[in-house]
Amino acid sequence: MKHWPSILIITISALLMQWHSVAFWLEYTGYTGVGFSLALEVVALWLWWKRQTMLAVVASALLVGGPLFQLSAPVMETLTRNNTNQVLVSSYENEIKQLTHSLIQYDSNSNKRIGWSSRIDRAQQDLSDARTKLRGLLSVKSSETSTRLYLIVLMQALALLIIMRSQIIAVKELPFITENGSKQPKDSKQKTIKESQPVTKVVRKDGQLKRVPVLNDFDKRVIAVAEKMKKQLPSYNGKQRRLADDVKVRPADISMAFRHEEKKESGKEIVSESALIRMEQAMERV
Repeated sequence: MKHWPSILIITISALLMQWHSVAFWLEYTGYTGVGFSLALEVVALWLWWKRQTMLAVVASALLVGGPLFQLSAPVMETLTRNNTNQVLVSSYENEIKQLTHSLIQYDSNSNKRIGWSSRIDRAQQDLSDARTKLRGLLSVKSSETSTRLYLIVLMQALALLIIMRSQIIAVKELPFITENGSKQPKDSKQKTIKESQPVTKVVRKDGQLKRVPVLNDFDKRVIAVAEKMKKQLPSYNGKQRRLADDVKVRPADISMAFRHEEKKESGKEIVSESALIRMEQAMERV
């Protein structure tokens, strides 16, 4: 079980994601949310394992979005409550100013004629109530400052992203199964380059003796598939990029296959085993 650390990381990170993700989906989609959450987790892991990067990024973004929203919701509620309290404080302060001004006016009027006592009593009661409510709001101090709350959200987001990134790395550490059922180790490209270069021979070229690599079975496969692709190139208007999109490899892989002998002789990077397999399978379907 040489892959047990990767499996352990995937398991723990998936459980943590699901703890928050299920709660999010349940709240907005009901019991079907459990299926949504689990399906997103499984699909994202499978896409990363199959090296389908674009779809995997979308699935992972949807997966991490729920937990991030769930974790940040209480913080955002606190921010909203603090803003609401500030609005109420301003409202009560304005009300106190108006009531104070009215009391002064009522006192002035009561010195000239009678009948203002009831208005004065009502204004004094309203003023007392407003002051009591204002003191209550001012006594409830915000548990966190806005800056600190934003930092908490940022920390949570970073933690989720690190967990997600660790999960992706762990998935990529697992052996990749190619379409023909063979395992491709993560360092297959480096192995392909190293294994195809050691054996050389001396030949006369341009009147000079030169040491060139001996073609092995891998090299012969690359050259054979390159010849087939060159014949198919006119069907793609001579554009290697369109051919690469159809074969599901990088345009650079097509170029490396076409110039395989030249690149091998100069010791440069050559096409990988996985890319070669996809090329061979594509040419078999032609």
